[in-house]
Amino acid sequence: FEISKASTITNKIKREKHNYPNVKNDHLPSYKHSIKVFDLYIDDNDLYHPDYGIKANPKGRGKSFEKRGYLRIYDQDKKVFESFLGLRLHGGAHRGRSKTSKKSYRLYMRKKYGAEKINLLSQSQEKRKKYVLRVTARKPFVNEISFDFINKIGGIAPHAEPVHFFLNGENRGFYHLTEFIEKELWLKKTDSKDLIFYKYKGSNSPSDTYLFNELNNFIANSPAPLKLKKIKSLIDMDNYMAHIFSIIYLGCSDWVQGALFKENLMDAKWKFISWDYDKALTVMDSHKRKRTEKAVNLNAFEFLISPYKPDLRSTLFNRLLKEDKNFAPYLKQSFNRLLNEIDQTFVNRIMQSYQLFVQKYANDLSSDVEEIRLFLINRKSVVENQLKQFK
Repeated sequence: FEISKASTITNKIKREKHNYPNVKNDHLPSYKHSIKVFDLYIDDNDLYHPDYGIKANPKGRGKSFEKRGYLRIYDQDKKVFESFLGLRLHGGAHRGRSKTSKKSYRLYMRKKYGAEKINLLSQSQEKRKKYVLRVTARKPFVNEISFDFINKIGGIAPHAEPVHFFLNGENRGFYHLTEFIEKELWLKKTDSKDLIFYKYKGSNSPSDTYLFNELNNFIANSPAPLKLKKIKSLIDMDNYMAHIFSIIYLGCSDWVQGALFKENLMDAKWKFISWDYDKALTVMDSHKRKRTEKAVNLNAFEFLISPYKPDLRSTLFNRLLKEDKNFAPYLKQSFNRLLNEIDQTFVNRIMQSYQLFVQKYANDLSSDVEEIRLFLINRKSVVENQLKQFK
């Protein structure tokens, strides 16, 4: 998000057609810029009823566990959106924690509720019917900053921005609003007529799953030597290098997720979408591997060399390193090009809005934001030195 760019969200549904709740807003903070306030209401029974409440039944999925809520959004102290909408829980393991813990939610815009497709994100133009309101489980702004970094270096990540979230009048802290990764949205983003789209966590069509498995099997089991030239005909390697660069530079330990896609054309190439960088930047998580070094000194190349579970991205990385002498020079050239983009100005463009916001409204988060800024600056020399291991 940007300091001077507050999006105007219009809702063409006339108020008199819907009996909106008459709730006060004196519990909401006053922000003059930067972060929107999401004020969401839902019947307590729809949250906690033992038979049908979405928090009481965290494994419940589908429309039977979609409940009507009422959302109003404030931007620069002005109400810019108001509508009923559908609400579901979002996530995997996190949704199964205690009923009182913070949850992530999916927001569904449907005609029966009022607002249909609409744009709620400042940095985007697409109107959508689904959004994800994700809880920040560890430190605030980590996903938003990571996604901004990824998009700026030429990778692909969903648009995301921080919001201050209130649920039934209770302050739930800073969440982030992001796009819901799905085939329908990426068709519009890429202006394509047809896509092959595979999502690591979620349902995929049988045909898309078959084609993903075909790629995965080729990378894992094709006879040696596996050559970079052949892979360049299958995978967009500029995208792949930006994708793995972001894993390594940002130190994302929980990286085996996201999605990949390609146009359904003869010579189209696969591209990767980054997703869920909760465990990145200054957040340390080792997947049960003990680490004592500071986050900035982490050797995240090990995430690919010795992955915590098999994945075609790490398999491809390791096979090319071992079987094609041209890959190490290509890796170093690609990474050095991306490293050259990262300087003080680059980091400031990402961090300035967060710095100004916490200085004015959330001083208790200033040290976290400063720690992330220093990580982004100091990480460069660490990765440059670690890159020298590849001859």
